[in-house]
Amino acid sequence: MQNKRKMNILLNSSLGIVAMIISTSMTFMIRLFFSKNLGEEIYGINTLFSSIISVLLIMELGISTAITIVLY
Repeated sequence: MQNKRKMNILLNSSLGIVAMIISTSMTFMIRLFFSKNLGEEIYGINTLFSSIISVLLIMELGISTAITIVLY
């Protein structure tokens, strides 16, 4: 039982690391594509909206955590 648990932990950790590497490399490739093909103005607008969405997601994270704490 203990061995299976350790194997699951190692598998989960390694798959998480691989997923993070793939996500980071895909983000880099997409940004490189946007900057080369779309031009500075459109890439700047894309970055602006991405930043706004990121800030909204961070704010939502705090609100959902606060609601969870209040409910418990």
